[in-house]
Amino acid sequence: EFGLTTNFFASAFYVLTGFHGLHVTVGVLAIVAVLWRSRTSDHYSKEHHFGVEAAEIYWHFVD
Repeated sequence: EFGLTTNFFASAFYVLTGFHGLHVTVGVLAIVAVLWRSRTSDHYSKEHHFGVEAAEIYWHFVD
């Protein structure tokens, strides 16, 4: 049996998997927010694109 209360390894496995899933969810939401905001051509420009870069860097480190 391999459950959350089996031993330390099992607990760490489930907690770390949960944290990774949470970070992936946040990254997907950030990318969706960037795509949603970019549907108008005037939201992001050559000078104003921090949201795109932030989502890109975040996703790079989560992936």
